[in-house]
Amino acid sequence: MYDKNNHIIQYHITNIKTEDFKDIPQVYADSFDDTPWSEDWHALPSFDVKSSWVAKVDREIVAYIISFVSKDMPYISLVAVKKDYQNMGIASNLLKECIKYWKLRLEANNDQGLQEKIGIHVDHDKVKAKKLYEKHGFKVIDIREDDTYMVLNIDENKKNKDLFVSK
Repeated sequence: MYDKNNHIIQYHITNIKTEDFKDIPQVYADSFDDTPWSEDWHALPSFDVKSSWVAKVDREIVAYIISFVSKDMPYISLVAVKKDYQNMGIASNLLKECIKYWKLRLEANNDQGLQEKIGIHVDHDKVKAKKLYEKHGFKVIDIREDDTYMVLNIDENKKNKDLFVSK
């Protein structure tokens, strides 16, 4: 992968670790031109490090995805990529990692009663994000005043093994 100046960029994806917690709020701010989250964001009861990942260039977090169980189904809370690293495939690879995790967890029957779907809300102005999710099999379920609700039916997408292979 190359940056905007044609320099080679290498990144690696790992589960979020405790030492990453302090950097996540600023990555959010850099990704969305917004104020950083509060420092205790990870104290939310639904947060789970096993279902959330970061992408790092060297030791710098450049992107992350946070998912957890919400109302009996996996839910992606947020995908964020710093502006300088957008459009390089990082969000796509984070999404693949997340989908693979939920697929394997559901196949292992560790979560009886958990729906074989992954949900996500997308702001209407995030057209590129919506296209990314559609590329990975998510379908629009509901259009609301502020956002669009999309769902990936894991069972329907099992045949597309590309979605479940980490690259």
